Amino acid sequence: MSFCIDYFFHYYSNGAKILILSLILFFSCDLFSQSNPTLSIKKDTFVKKEVVVDSFQLKDASGDIKSKIDYHAEDSIVFDNVSKKMFLYNKSKIDYNSMNVDAYYIEYDWKSGVMIATQKVEGDSIVGVPYLKQDGKEYITDKITYNFKSQKGKVYNIVTQEGEGFLHGEEVKKDSNKNWYVSRAKYTTCDLEHPHFHFNARKLKLIPDKAMITGPTNIVINDIPTPLYLPFGLFPLKKGRRSGLLLPTEYGFSPVFNLQGLGYYFGINDHMDLAVRSQLFFNGSYGIQGDFRYLKKYNFNGSLSVGMNRIFQGDNDNPAVSANTATNYNFTWTHSQDIKAHPTFTFNTTMRYQTQGFFQNPINVTARRIDAQINSSLSLTKRFRGLPLELRSSVNYTQNLANKSVTGQFPNLQMNYNGNPFKTATGKGYLNQLNFSYTSEFNSQFRSYDSLLLTKEFFKDLKFGILHTVNFNFGAIKLLKYFNLSPSFRYQNRNYFNRTNFEYSTKLDTITENGFYSVQDFSGGLNLSTVIVGIKQFRGRGFQGIRHQLTPNVGFAFSPDFTKDFWGYYRQLDTGKVITYSPYAQGLYSVPGNSATAVLNFGLSNSLEAKFFNKKDSANPSKKIMLIDNLSLSGTYNLNAESFKMSNWFMSMSSNIGKFANFRMDFNYDPYVYENGVRVDKLLISNKGGLVRLQSFSAALNFNLSSANLASNVLKSNKGSEAERNYIFRNYHYFYDFNNPWNASFAVNFTSNNDFKIDTTVYSANISMNNLDFNLTKNWKIAIRSGYDFNSKQILMTTISAVRNMHCWEFRFNYTPISNFGQAYSIEIRPKSALLQDLKLMKNKPALENYF
Repeated sequence: MSFCIDYFFHYYSNGAKILILSLILFFSCDLFSQSNPTLSIKKDTFVKKEVVVDSFQLKDASGDIKSKIDYHAEDSIVFDNVSKKMFLYNKSKIDYNSMNVDAYYIEYDWKSGVMIATQKVEGDSIVGVPYLKQDGKEYITDKITYNFKSQKGKVYNIVTQEGEGFLHGEEVKKDSNKNWYVSRAKYTTCDLEHPHFHFNARKLKLIPDKAMITGPTNIVINDIPTPLYLPFGLFPLKKGRRSGLLLPTEYGFSPVFNLQGLGYYFGINDHMDLAVRSQLFFNGSYGIQGDFRYLKKYNFNGSLSVGMNRIFQGDNDNPAVSANTATNYNFTWTHSQDIKAHPTFTFNTTMRYQTQGFFQNPINVTARRIDAQINSSLSLTKRFRGLPLELRSSVNYTQNLANKSVTGQFPNLQMNYNGNPFKTATGKGYLNQLNFSYTSEFNSQFRSYDSLLLTKEFFKDLKFGILHTVNFNFGAIKLLKYFNLSPSFRYQNRNYFNRTNFEYSTKLDTITENGFYSVQDFSGGLNLSTVIVGIKQFRGRGFQGIRHQLTPNVGFAFSPDFTKDFWGYYRQLDTGKVITYSPYAQGLYSVPGNSATAVLNFGLSNSLEAKFFNKKDSANPSKKIMLIDNLSLSGTYNLNAESFKMSNWFMSMSSNIGKFANFRMDFNYDPYVYENGVRVDKLLISNKGGLVRLQSFSAALNFNLSSANLASNVLKSNKGSEAERNYIFRNYHYFYDFNNPWNASFAVNFTSNNDFKIDTTVYSANISMNNLDFNLTKNWKIAIRSGYDFNSKQILMTTISAVRNMHCWEFRFNYTPISNFGQAYSIEIRPKSALLQDLKLMKNKPALENYF
């Protein structure tokens, strides 16, 4: 079915024909949803049929009836000895081997072995619809004729399920080779008895579990034949692994006729497959792509993709064009190890490489948005049972398609230790609160161009280095019972294999010295904090109390000045003026700091919680509500700075308002004085101007009034594939839910900036409506995205969508009247999956995608 749908939409993709199809669907109104019952398997009614159908297969096809035939009827059984026939009335039943037939009336000829089963019509009702079950498979029809000897049969007005679709036929014959021949056939993915759409074929051949084949096929929508025809139809039905031809996915005429995606699929085994696809252009251009996939459940999965193309631009008959057209390549390997595969060893990779022109040729039919950079990585990790030790090896590679540069690490080797080697058996003492981490890394980095990759020049420019990092962090050491002291210390040792010195006489000379050089630095810090809690309780059955928690902290961080001659990490060069530089600045790792630091940092965080009487729950009579989730203030004071030692003060507040909104404010305060528009090294408090003054402020109020049940309802569904259910569960915000009458998501943003240099305040405000959708009717939903900027007094990018739920189809019209790109619109008409039909969902596409 998927091939036929894709073929239809590619073949008839021009605007006029899409518009005809859209109008037919648009004016069909609610006829699509309310009058048609769903197919299901029931013997005496057509309501709710879920039919699984196969041929009338008999296990002993020898030409004679050898097994016993059991028969039963509720009203009467009549034998005619002259004609050798048997007649069964009302709730008649025949069982033969694995075949069971139920009907109101059954006639059986003992001489010819022919059985006829029919129903009974009483006014507007039907009694005893013929029903057959064989080997656990079932079907329902108006009339059954079957020859037990020749194994040939004929049924009338049958409805069967084949693959993901349903086959309706007025008259069906079956031959001894198990093939079905259907006249006046309908094939559809709609599971209603009267389908919304179908492919209408005068004749159809069904080869069970292999394929359905038709001649010319007409698309019919809501019983209205359209002018859209398919020259033939081929619907694969074979289940399980198989190989076969891949038909083209796209074709075009600009600049020459071309076919995209023609190839062959190889179903190798249960763990791997291969698809080979081609690009064919009638000017001699070509391309080929191979996609290999592999999977071992609970162990690993991955894919390997290799492609090449040679696309001519211009007149390919010109020898210069052919000679100057390069062959481009593409390579991608991804491998992901399952977390359950091995407890101590992990291997993952995403390796990509492509030449610049592989996707960037304008002759390609499919428009692609290509990243300017391609990132690749490969990592191996080994852990050890019972030891906090980890070994890691990785390769990282970044390719810039714009300037053809390549950068990366080749390779990176690490050993990581994170634990406490001083921990005692008793667990007492300050050393038991120590957390010790050690990292040893060998690294080589490169920066080159893709044309020089793995050449002599490439290896010549590799930079090597070794880095050792040691961190000591103590847990909270109790001081005076109520205070927590947390010391920390960091030590780094960098090893270089060369260094660069400079000399100057009449010109600047660069001298590279090879060897093994060690550069060390260290830093430390202290952090002191405590928690203060204030509680005020009230009597009564309403507001019962309030709880305020304050967490003040003060810290100190220090590191020495490594430019001193004692360390030897910096040198001076006299070029007319003295320049201080480090010979290791060109190396793999950054050099130690060129100034001493002694920074005092301070902060205060608050939270406010209220308690109310909960009359709805007698077991828990109190309900707690957070009034302020966090209100924090922070800043620093640099003791070594020559001026402006105090930093700006930063304050932020955030809080949730119920389950539907959240609020956040950020403040930036400046503690210094401005004189004639110039910031001077004088604190406001010293000039009696207060402690600080507001420099900038921002506030945001976000509302999200949407359904919270969609994600959980997806997991309860038994329709669709597991991959579909998992995708919708993780990305439910990308779907419209027709079961929810309305959804709203919008934000209000406000900012102000005080420019003290010119004594001016600049304000900005906007309202952003991320999504507003509502059901216009039961099956029509309107969705709007927009906003308004109060500064520019302009409406922001606006998109209006009209979405139609049509059970097995979906219809969408997107219109973007306002945007920076100009106006745009799009029309989509396509079948839905069984899961989306079951949950009444519609895919929600961001507005920006309309432009690509």
